[in-house]
Amino acid sequence: METIYVTARKKVEALHQVPMSVQALSAERLRNYRVDDFQELTTYVPALEQPKLAIQSRLSLRGVSSGDNQSFEQAVGKYVDGIYRGRMNQHRSGFFDMERIEVLKGPQVTLYGNSSIGGAISMITKKPEFEFGGDIQVSYETEYQEKYVKAALNLPFTEEFAVRFAFKNREDDGIAYNEFTQTDEPKIDDSAMRFSALYEPNDKLSVHFRTEHSDFELNGHMMDIFMHVDQNGEPWPGSPYTGVNDGKMNVGNPELFTENETFWRTETDETALEVNYQWGDLTFTSLTGFSEYDYEQSYDTDFTTVSMINSYLTENYQQFSQEFRIAGSITDQLSFLAGIYYQDDELESQFFADFNQPLIFASIFAQPVSSFDNLSAPFSRVLTLDQDTEQWALLGSLDYQLTHALTLGLNYRYVDIEKTGQQASQTADIDHSYSTGDLVDTRWLSDPSLLANAEYLADPNNFGDNPALVPSHLFSYGFLSPNGQVHDLDLQRDEDHHMFQLSAKYQLNDSELIYASFANGAKAGGFDLYNESADPENAEFDDEKAKVFEVGYKANWQDLTLNIAAFYGEYDNLQTGIFNGGISLIVINAPSTISKGVDVEFDWQITDALSAFVYGEYLDFYYDDFEQAPCSRTTSLETGNTFCDWKGEPMPFVPDFKVNLGLEHYYSISNQFDLRQLLTYSYKDDYTTASDNEQQTKQDGYGLVDYRIDLINNHYDYQVGLSIQNATDEDYTSYTTIMPLAPGGAFAKQLEKGRQIAIEASYHF
Repeated sequence: METIYVTARKKVEALHQVPMSVQALSAERLRNYRVDDFQELTTYVPALEQPKLAIQSRLSLRGVSSGDNQSFEQAVGKYVDGIYRGRMNQHRSGFFDMERIEVLKGPQVTLYGNSSIGGAISMITKKPEFEFGGDIQVSYETEYQEKYVKAALNLPFTEEFAVRFAFKNREDDGIAYNEFTQTDEPKIDDSAMRFSALYEPNDKLSVHFRTEHSDFELNGHMMDIFMHVDQNGEPWPGSPYTGVNDGKMNVGNPELFTENETFWRTETDETALEVNYQWGDLTFTSLTGFSEYDYEQSYDTDFTTVSMINSYLTENYQQFSQEFRIAGSITDQLSFLAGIYYQDDELESQFFADFNQPLIFASIFAQPVSSFDNLSAPFSRVLTLDQDTEQWALLGSLDYQLTHALTLGLNYRYVDIEKTGQQASQTADIDHSYSTGDLVDTRWLSDPSLLANAEYLADPNNFGDNPALVPSHLFSYGFLSPNGQVHDLDLQRDEDHHMFQLSAKYQLNDSELIYASFANGAKAGGFDLYNESADPENAEFDDEKAKVFEVGYKANWQDLTLNIAAFYGEYDNLQTGIFNGGISLIVINAPSTISKGVDVEFDWQITDALSAFVYGEYLDFYYDDFEQAPCSRTTSLETGNTFCDWKGEPMPFVPDFKVNLGLEHYYSISNQFDLRQLLTYSYKDDYTTASDNEQQTKQDGYGLVDYRIDLINNHYDYQVGLSIQNATDEDYTSYTTIMPLAPGGAFAKQLEKGRQIAIEASYHF
């Protein structure tokens, strides 16, 4: 069996010796399994889930995730060469040219930071080597015409200095046909490049520099009308939506809005400098990082071919971080790590919700659109958030080998966080210029007969006595969002946390160990971009708290490895964001949730040529106290309630059971050629696909079969292959959403790819 070495605890250890649940994929496995982003990673890490949402992406580990809100840092921390990436938009482009990926399950709140209460994903890029070489890999997928190129070049200039260039480009021609645009959508153009340099003048000093840039662009729609029903699941009578659940789309904005097309565009840059110096038994580390991105999104929110509702979102984010660490041994039995961490980041976000108000009024009151030409005007509701965050942290770790078999560990982190922000709700013209709008008359609301009066409709502001004149945009905003208030708030939040992780590892023999751990940590609160209240208290969400216990068993025998972990966690004040079906997102802290379950990882080298793996998780994640949870859409229709008690309800998007099975076989054709085959099966139990736990859009359990075969030339280091993903062409969905302002329960689902057949070729030199 291959021994994988990881740095999950900021030091090099064999994976089977780490007293925590860590699942790692080496560079070889990432390449052989064709893992290029988090969604593909979930195939081999059952505890990990990543449904792509309409506005945000939600990453969960053992069920713990952050809700659907741009304001939230992610509960599952992501780190590239130790540099924190707390926002999903920093990972739109996936990953490439990786040495390995380590998935650290359970809270990582001491060595990795205050936000990682759900776990951490540590990605280690390939560093330059002191030998000339490189590789190139190309693939073409036939069903969706995906074209993928990845390449890397390693250049040693001296025995002490080397550089590495890496590049990738992916183009995808779409999933489904859009009858409105008469093309397949969404089309993806995804490219990234990286330059890294390594300087090692002696065995004491190592300097690693990395800078990378990525552009991710998705053009077109990916949501299809799923169903339009009443509270009993019966088709909504006279539904205006056509082509329900037919696998095709018919959506687009023909005119009116500033941005008529639907797209996601993300441009990211990151630079990191790591310096390690060995002085005797001590290692000094300095890690400096600068990360930024610009994000822009336009989204046709009404899912029709008329220009009724569109959303436009922008984000600009900049982050600087500096970490200093010292690690070493005090005695043969006692090792330590101590450090200080500083991070400063700035987030600027604007969210425009554009409404064709005359058309909306016409559909509500069953009148011609022309009736409202002088009674309203298209407008935009604008929500903005400018937030600055500064945090300091002290961190430390002690490992004490009490006996030959027993080792105790203590990790600690103190963090002080200060957030200042300005959050506002305003109105604007449809061209996104701030304005309250021209004056319009509102008497027709109390006297609908005026809508049949041609003289009134021609000049309502001057019709009769005592016109009720109000600014058009403010009037429309108040009509669509009765609780919304125009405001501009100055906000400040200070918090500090003491966080601990305790562990005990007992080595049963050279091949087996058992361990136990406890973590007590927190994730910072913050300010809500989508707040529409003028009350500053409503603009804040609270920090989260986590207490998690874990026990595990690890075995590393000659031909197989076995890791079993059982866990129990209590999470207080989980930050949730739920779309209410109107024009608002509701942000609330869920008072108490419980997570408990079992992870199993089993790898078996059956023969020299045949190996197998079984990765599985059973998870029971539910709300223990959530009396004021927003009701799902059809529950609201049935009961008339706005809020429901979710006690005992499961976490959205998270299946109770997930298992991944795989067989890998090598066959030697000759001294020159090998044939490698990989067959995998991934099964998920049923789960809800909407953030409000809507039962009518629940996904039944399903399984996906993937197969690949590669012909490998061992003398010239090239290979050609064929891969088949979702071989049985399984139809499933990972995400559904309520359609805004629609009568009844109208839902759209994200389209997923069916069977994919790709040919691949690679060359290593």
